[in-house]
Amino acid sequence: MRNKILPSEKISNELSELFSKGTEAQEDLLGMILKKSLQKTVQELLEEEIDKKLGRGYYQRRSEENPEEVYRNGYERRKLKTAEGRIDIDVIF
Repeated sequence: MRNKILPSEKISNELSELFSKGTEAQEDLLGMILKKSLQKTVQELLEEEIDKKLGRGYYQRRSEENPEEVYRNGYERRKLKTAEGRIDIDVIF
């Protein structure tokens, strides 16, 4: 069974790893941290917006008295252009 965590939590883990281990790639470490931080911020904003719209958190069941509530159907990867380059955002659909 796959580990079910929010995309923002996954990005937080990647950021923690960057802070603790650095990077082996030729990319600028500061630039990578900046991109991951921006990616995390945008992802958290999207997740918060959908939680507010649905009236429940991630993996919470909808109420039985209102069966017309909307479902979460997963994520779709989108790209966002920034000054530091493109970042991937998982948009809820």
